[in-house]
Amino acid sequence: MHSRQEVVRGSYQEYQKASKKGKKELLDRLMAVTGLNRDYLAHALTGEAEGRRKEENAGSGEADRPSMARSPL
Repeated sequence: MHSRQEVVRGSYQEYQKASKKGKKELLDRLMAVTGLNRDYLAHALTGEAEGRRKEENAGSGEADRPSMARSPL
């Protein structure tokens, strides 16, 4: 049996192409198969989670951080 994550990943393209009714049916089916929460599944299938991770990691370099050096008084 596939892991939950693999099942969700495998449904990504189908969800993106589906109509509103098709998305509802797909979410219902995935809830039954994986046992995951509907809101979590919808969030995972819209790609929002992936985009947020990229944004969080985009500016994590040292050059982006403010200097901690004190200014002269």
